[in-house]
Amino acid sequence: MYCIFTPDNPKNTSIFLTKQRLLVAGILTIHHMPTKPTAPDTIPKYIREGLHKQDTETLHDIITYTESLIEYRTNLDADDIDVEQGEEVVDVEDSSKGAVVIKKIPCGKDCNGCPHGPYKYLVYREGGDIKWDYQGRYYGD
Repeated sequence: MYCIFTPDNPKNTSIFLTKQRLLVAGILTIHHMPTKPTAPDTIPKYIREGLHKQDTETLHDIITYTESLIEYRTNLDADDIDVEQGEEVVDVEDSSKGAVVIKKIPCGKDCNGCPHGPYKYLVYREGGDIKWDYQGRYYGD
């Protein structure tokens, strides 16, 4: 039980209420202390341990830098996507992992059916290089 005094109580008598009633009335709030977060196992140990040694301002800087790095790796301009001679880009769409490129490719032989495809690729930056990850034949939506 909690004893409260209110200014609108003319006789200044005490009012006894349970914790539940105080919570419902909005007079009492309970603040839970946050628990220490657990890093995913996909983050290497040396990075997890290094993050715990940083102050809050540096952690915010790390978040900003990481978001910029993700944007750089996944946001490709059409100028960034180079195709080989004889290849035909059919479509380019944005993806959270890079750009999805649909293209037709020549087989390199005297072929009356060239270019072949279309084929789907995930294109992204890794380090300073543009990587093409083959996703399979593209049959449309």
